[in-house]
Amino acid sequence: MSTYNRADRASKVPSRPASDVGRIGSVDDHFHSPSSLDDQCACLIDSVSSDPIDADTSIRTATEALYRSGCPSLYVVDNDELVGVFGESEVLERVAEIFEKVADQPVREVMTQEPVVLSESAVLRDVLSAFSATGYRPVPVVTDDGRLVGEFLPQHVLSHIDENGFLTASRPR
Repeated sequence: MSTYNRADRASKVPSRPASDVGRIGSVDDHFHSPSSLDDQCACLIDSVSSDPIDADTSIRTATEALYRSGCPSLYVVDNDELVGVFGESEVLERVAEIFEKVADQPVREVMTQEPVVLSESAVLRDVLSAFSATGYRPVPVVTDDGRLVGEFLPQHVLSHIDENGFLTASRPR
């Protein structure tokens, strides 16, 4: 499976057959939609909804950026490598009651570290598994060296699944 977190990235990055090398991001991928759960789905990678924030950004500034973005979470980077996620759940669970005490600390202190991520060569089955593991939240897509390149959005993937007949058997008649 191509789901992995930052700590074990090296051991879990999926390998691709030699015939697939260079295909990811090619023109062909933008016109090829996965037709089975084991097809690569690079064409479903969306651009990131908002700019990532630096891990040393203050919690106050990160919270302001979160609410200005209108997104439920922001990706946190350190030297262009994805290191965490800071979102509404982190604010509510880790910050809200003690905001004035922690407001000037770096967001790395309260972010979710080592988030579930997918590689650019993820197959549809992996994307669905990652959604299940994250509570159907957006899943970041990173390169082998941890650079954030996009995200899989549940609503986009669900729309694709519906358009390609994966849900046809479960529809009421």
